[in-house]
Amino acid sequence: MESMDKFARDLMKEGKDINEILDMPVHYVTEILREKNKPKQSSSFFDLLS
Repeated sequence: MESMDKFARDLMKEGKDINEILDMPVHYVTEILREKNKPKQSSSFFDLLS
């Protein structure tokens, strides 16, 4: 739930109207959040630190 709040706030900062955000399909929003919160994959430990 916290990530949904942050997502909505970020969109509002970018100029989206709250009504436009609320009208977005739930599946679309969850896919965006899933992509944003995807863990980094790397072959090197040091790449993950940067």
